[in-house]
Amino acid sequence: MDDEIQGEVVELGDLQPLNGKQPGTFLRSKTCSSCGYGVKEKGDLVCRFGPPHATFIAVPHQQVMPTAQGPRQVSVMKIQNFSGFPLVQPDQWCGKWEATRK
Repeated sequence: MDDEIQGEVVELGDLQPLNGKQPGTFLRSKTCSSCGYGVKEKGDLVCRFGPPHATFIAVPHQQVMPTAQGPRQVSVMKIQNFSGFPLVQPDQWCGKWEATRK
């Protein structure tokens, strides 16, 4: 069963599971794949709870530089910025989970 918790049994006294479910079910069921903020974009799952994040990445670039022998193309690293919503894994969990909107 998916909802069973493996490990040793711990006596909880008078405490009862929430909503009649086994402990741990709450965390496993409220993951990014079932969250209203989780959206598929080009095959990736992204979280749209907050604004997009900016990321700066150094990428290879060909540039013409003056040299003693005349202009030459050289490889340099160019900083480019990309922005997008954070990538998440389907089984991740966070405190901002919200039921899927329809």
